Amino acid sequence: MAQTVIDRGVFNPDAILATNDRQALGAMEVLRDRHVSIPKEIAIAGCDDDDASRLVGLTTLRMPMQDLGREAAGLLFERLGRRRPDEPRVVRVLPMTLQIRKSTCSA
Repeated sequence: MAQTVIDRGVFNPDAILATNDRQALGAMEVLRDRHVSIPKEIAIAGCDDDDASRLVGLTTLRMPMQDLGREAAGLLFERLGRRRPDEPRVVRVLPMTLQIRKSTCSA
């Protein structure tokens, strides 16, 4: 995605928010290959706080992945066990924290 955005030159975003850290790291690689300064020209962040993100200074959203999986499975089994489809849906919110690192601000 970052490669397409940069190569087309249609617009210059201020930031990229990737759905996970691996995608963000891939975008960082593309941007660096094209000599785009991170974060001076474009900020970048991911989601999930992968181990590699700490090493390269990627800003990320730390999520409790095991808890997310456990809650998702529990909600799925609850929903499958319902007798009536019109029963209210259940929403659970888990704590997440933003880990600000050098990919979004100067260190």
